[in-house]
Amino acid sequence: MKLKKDLHGVSLVTYGAARFAQGFRKLANVLLALLHWMLYANVDLNTQGKVLVFRTGSIGDNICAMPALYAIRKAFPKAQIHILINAGRSNLVSLESLYHPDHYDRLIDYLGYPKRKLFQLLKDEHYDCVIQLAQNGATLPRLLRDTLVFRSIGIKRGFGWEYETFMRFRKAQLRVFDFTNERDRLLNMLRKHGVPTGEIAYPLNIKDEHREKVRKLIEERNLSDRSRNIGMVVGAKRLPNRWSAANFEMVSQHFRAKGYRILIAGGKDDIEAGNKITGAYSFCGQLLPVESAVLFSHCRFTISNDTGPMHLSYAVGTPVLAIFSARDFSGKWFPPNDGMNHVLRDESVDCAVCLLEACPYQNLCIEKVTPEQVIEQAERMIELTSTNP
Repeated sequence: MKLKKDLHGVSLVTYGAARFAQGFRKLANVLLALLHWMLYANVDLNTQGKVLVFRTGSIGDNICAMPALYAIRKAFPKAQIHILINAGRSNLVSLESLYHPDHYDRLIDYLGYPKRKLFQLLKDEHYDCVIQLAQNGATLPRLLRDTLVFRSIGIKRGFGWEYETFMRFRKAQLRVFDFTNERDRLLNMLRKHGVPTGEIAYPLNIKDEHREKVRKLIEERNLSDRSRNIGMVVGAKRLPNRWSAANFEMVSQHFRAKGYRILIAGGKDDIEAGNKITGAYSFCGQLLPVESAVLFSHCRFTISNDTGPMHLSYAVGTPVLAIFSARDFSGKWFPPNDGMNHVLRDESVDCAVCLLEACPYQNLCIEKVTPEQVIEQAERMIELTSTNP
């Protein structure tokens, strides 16, 4: 989090509220740092024992955490790396389905575990250290609890309990501060504790069978020329994050008229929305998440809602044009700002940073992003990728 460059028009009340939120965040982290100092020693990169990494979440959470997980694996070459997750082993969006097994030794999925059973399982492993890749929105009570729990099972070294988001005065914070995206936030945290983070990598669990399946689908539809393919993600888990199918249709028609092909990826819940885009090639419900990543690798760039598959696209090196609602803090879940990815978002609505799961105003904020804006930015991305289609 850092001050925005342009604070023109910000009132003293708004500025003061945002600074109060920042002050609370700093005070919370002082408390967590004090507890960490009292309970834990610094991690030893030369350990030959076991390192427990704790990360929860779904596709987007896991993709954002992969560079940090990769850095941890590189930093502890002699250790066993165990990752604690809670997505459910049969869930196709879990880390077990997404992350290449060469980069860890064991996954522990505690979804449905009785607390006592989980506590004893972790205690019996005798971990040398723990690294918590805490969620951006983790509350202070939860972070305090986790700090105490991991120490109570005998882990003497560790870090990762950092408080990020104060949920009060959200509009004031939005007006005054820029928020770091989740990937970089986790990498910054590792660096502060001495873990090198040089190479940025996304080791997806893509197998030859996944590549072959997508290759056949591409060839059957005569879509082998990557330079003429534009990926598209029309669905999203949260309703406020869904740009209308009518808008996607307008964008699709524009680029189809210029000879481009639209390749749509998504889950079974996106089949209906995908079928509304006339003339497009919809693969919704046909591909595993990692196969969707392979599909994106056959595209010049991807136009996407704020949703998990968006992160799969840039993870395989395909630039993203992301359409965001204003329901959350700006920047938190944006794709990496590396000059290739772009975000369109309108924060002018009074209800910005509502954090609601359903919008009572017909997705007002995301619908303020117009098809014309998306087309204009997509045309720029075609120019940017013209030398390396």
